[in-house]
Amino acid sequence: MKSLWTVLHIAGVFVLGILILMVASTLAQILSVTLASGRAIPWLMPMLTHGFMLLLSLAAMAVFSRGRLGVFGVASFRIRPFALIAGLSLAVGLAANLLFSVLELEFDPVPGFTFFNTVIFVWLWASICEEALCRGLLQTLFAQATERSFNFGPLKLSLANILAGVMFCLMHVPVIMMGASPTVLAVLLPAAFILGLIAGYVRENRGSLYPAIIVHMLFNISGSLVEWVIG
Repeated sequence: MKSLWTVLHIAGVFVLGILILMVASTLAQILSVTLASGRAIPWLMPMLTHGFMLLLSLAAMAVFSRGRLGVFGVASFRIRPFALIAGLSLAVGLAANLLFSVLELEFDPVPGFTFFNTVIFVWLWASICEEALCRGLLQTLFAQATERSFNFGPLKLSLANILAGVMFCLMHVPVIMMGASPTVLAVLLPAAFILGLIAGYVRENRGSLYPAIIVHMLFNISGSLVEWVIG
């Protein structure tokens, strides 16, 4: 009976995540039509989608925790022991983006973005909103369903972390509808999954969502670094 409840709990968390993404996208589409008024504004739709994602995630956190958002990682953390894992996230991002360049894969998920748009949306906004959903809300709810973990040599990863990483990976599958080729997905999805595991690891071990956001930011920044050096 307990195993069945665990499976249902995990499935319910996945459904919640999918619903948040669907509602956020729908609300963004409705609002963007009103705000754009026929004008082409490249940053509007992704900014609104992520904004609603953040609001819905925070609302769900507040409901499940009865206003105690610290349960979901909205809490301070110590920065000093975090340097090594932050460097790892940057290295993974650099490796993934270098692979894109070596394979000459052409894909721009945010066409028309200026450098300022990239800094605000890709580096900051996307990192905050996606981590609030995946490592803040979903990983915490997964952890409430199961405490199981797996040892990979000296590294210990919880099942909750892995499940949140899977969800984060699946969030990036729709880029194929934006013109991404199967080869792009073959590089992007594993990189997203690894990023999710790193972010989830520091979320658990620091007891805070903020280091996960920093990890995500460094990963996204790495893409710009590769473009500056190679481009």
